[in-house]
Amino acid sequence: MTGKDESIRCCGDIVAYYIAVLALTFCALSCASHQNPAAPALPKDAPAAAYRCEAIASSVYNDDGRDLIERRVRIYRPDGGKTYAQFISSNSSTARPVVVMTMPYKGIDWSGEEVDTRWAGYTLDASGQHADVDGPAYDGTGSVVYQRYVLSQIIDEVRPHIINRFNVLLIYGRFYAGGSVRDDIEDMKAGMWHLAEIPDADRTRIGVFGTSWGGFEALYAGAFADTRARPLAVAAIAPPSDFTAMYNHIVTRTGDARTFLEPYRRRILAASGGIPGLGSFTGMRHIDLTALPADTLVMHDELDNLVPVTQTKDFMTSVSRNAYYWYRSAAPDTAAYTHGPMLEEPVVSSAYLIGCTYLHRRLAPPDLPVIMELYSKPAFDSNLTALRAAKSASRDVSFALPRLKEFCDSRLYLYNIAIDPPELCTGADALARSVNAVWGSNYTSTNIEAGITSLLTQ
Repeated sequence: MTGKDESIRCCGDIVAYYIAVLALTFCALSCASHQNPAAPALPKDAPAAAYRCEAIASSVYNDDGRDLIERRVRIYRPDGGKTYAQFISSNSSTARPVVVMTMPYKGIDWSGEEVDTRWAGYTLDASGQHADVDGPAYDGTGSVVYQRYVLSQIIDEVRPHIINRFNVLLIYGRFYAGGSVRDDIEDMKAGMWHLAEIPDADRTRIGVFGTSWGGFEALYAGAFADTRARPLAVAAIAPPSDFTAMYNHIVTRTGDARTFLEPYRRRILAASGGIPGLGSFTGMRHIDLTALPADTLVMHDELDNLVPVTQTKDFMTSVSRNAYYWYRSAAPDTAAYTHGPMLEEPVVSSAYLIGCTYLHRRLAPPDLPVIMELYSKPAFDSNLTALRAAKSASRDVSFALPRLKEFCDSRLYLYNIAIDPPELCTGADALARSVNAVWGSNYTSTNIEAGITSLLTQ
């Protein structure tokens, strides 16, 4: 710990605890797994529903002396489909806030379904893809992403939420298993129904987070959530949000981008029954997302060629929530297989940092005096470099100020994992360092809030 971080000493054992847990990101996670067929008791006030939940298994992880409990379930839906979800609990004696993470590409081998067992045995190509053999209208072309994760890797992925003593619900969309856009929406609705049934979830403090296709799932999970589990906040990175416009975008792409997007086009058609103007896109448009919470944040790069930034700009026109853009000086290459430089920033994308901070600050209960985030200073610098260039080009960057000022929350501490050993500092200090690196200024943690306000509004 450096001299600049002396202020964190006042947090004593609390900060020490969080540092110890964060350090586990870099080491193997020990676990002792056991089967437990007993499902958690359901709330007595749960209304009768056509959904039904079946416990599959659970595991207990010893996380540096603290037990984490994960439970895997099968949800039977009213439409006859089945959805799979995984709840990871911080094992608190009281109900805790929950972050819902959408998982479109994570493969599961524990469902008992033939399709999942078969995909778990496939050999993937160098890019982690396999032929879309279970996709709708498969004609021998097109491949889809499949991510083979073991449970310890899942725990590592949810760690940014677990270290803040939040519970996590993973909803598996299983893109590889076929289906359609509507089927994915039903998966999200089923997962949110399940969340409403979990007794150790604080249903007043729910957040939803997703990226790309998972971002679409996050938006629709938030908009169509069970009335007993309405999210307080939603954060989505590069999400498709209106599938009429998304279809029209896909068919104008070329080269690698067009090839990659073909399975998505088929899933849109499987849901709509026809192209825009002929099929039905009801329930898959911006106007269907008006039930999203006021605290919804969508982040997008103008060089995104897979999901165009116009998806988010039109979303803002129709639904009017919150957006954060990575503005660029050029248009995307129609053949580029990319979400833009935003998701190519080093170590940890600043979009992930902004999204997690956005959720965690809103979900944090009064008994959480410290909020911890993982971040990469080079990524944060890259974000601010694009922001400064946009400001210099006289573009409207007012969207950025509320999000950057959030880093001045006195509870917030950032753990820079882009250096070895990693370094802990306050959110205000991290913001000041990156602003100074990009603007050549000399702000400190005490005046950076006024400083960034001046830089972005002058």
